[in-house]
Amino acid sequence: MACLLFLKELRLGTIRELYTDYPIETNQLSLDILLRVGSGNSSKEKVYEVKTGESFKKDATTSTKTKGQSSEVRDVILTFLEYSKQSPEFEGYISFSNGLSVGINNYLGSANRLRMGARLIGDVKVAAEDLIARLNIKDLSTQRDIHKFFKRVRFEEEPYDNQQAWSTLDEHIRSEILEIAKTLDVDDHVHELPYEYLASKLLYTIQKHTGSGIDITKELLAEVMDFMYLRRLFDSHSIPGVREQIKGDARLYVKTEMISKFKVETLLPEEAQTSSVAVTDTGVGGTIE
Repeated sequence: MACLLFLKELRLGTIRELYTDYPIETNQLSLDILLRVGSGNSSKEKVYEVKTGESFKKDATTSTKTKGQSSEVRDVILTFLEYSKQSPEFEGYISFSNGLSVGINNYLGSANRLRMGARLIGDVKVAAEDLIARLNIKDLSTQRDIHKFFKRVRFEEEPYDNQQAWSTLDEHIRSEILEIAKTLDVDDHVHELPYEYLASKLLYTIQKHTGSGIDITKELLAEVMDFMYLRRLFDSHSIPGVREQIKGDARLYVKTEMISKFKVETLLPEEAQTSSVAVTDTGVGGTIE
C-alpha cells in the first residue's frame, strides 16, 4: 500500500515525505503509513492504518462496552488520537481490504454519516451517539468531539484480496509505473527491463526502512529515476556517439522530465538540482529550457 501511495502522489507531483510504521513519540505506538504531500506553499499530512485479514474482521465486531474489551477499529482510533497531540490537522484513513466491510459495518455507516453531515441534527446526531457508545473513548465522549474527529478520519475500502498470489494491488502498482514510463516516453523494452523489477526495488526499500522513522521519499525516487534512465539507455543503444555522452544525455533527459512532469526538484540530491534546468508548470503548457 505504501508503494502504491508513493507512486500515486509522485504522478500528481505532490509527494514530499513518506514513512512506514512511523513511531509516535509516546506510548510506543506507530502509524502504518505517514505521507506528507503538498503543492506550492500548501501541505498536509495523510495517515493510513491498513487493516486486513480474518482477525481484523472478528475483532472489529467485538463489543467495547464490557470493561477490558477492545477492537481493532477502536485501537486504530486511539492511535490516531495519540498522534493528534503532536499533529492535530492530519487526515486519517482506516484502509481495509475487500471483503472486510461486513466486519466493520457497525462503525462504517455511522462514521460516514458523521463525515458527510454538516450539522449535528437528525441521523448525524444518532450516528454520533452510536459511535460514542460503541467506542467508549474518553476523548470522544461528546457529540461535537466525535463529529469533528470523523470529519478528518474516514474508512476506505480497498479492492484488494490478499489471498491472491498476484493481487490487484500489485497490478495497480505496475499500472502506476507504466503511466510514469509513458509520461517520460520510455514505455518500451518491457522484456529487457520489466516493470516488476522496479516494483521489487521499491518494495525492498520500503521494507528496509520500516519502523526507522526515516523519510524514504528520496531513496524511492532515486530507484524510479534509475529505472527510467536504464529504459532510456535501451532506446539510445543504436544512436552513434561517445558512450559517456549517451549516458549523460539519458540521465539529463530523465532528470529534466521528472522535474518538469512530477515537480521533484526539491527531492533530488543537491548536485542534481542544477540551475541550468529551468522549469515552468507543464500543466499549463510550460517548457523546459
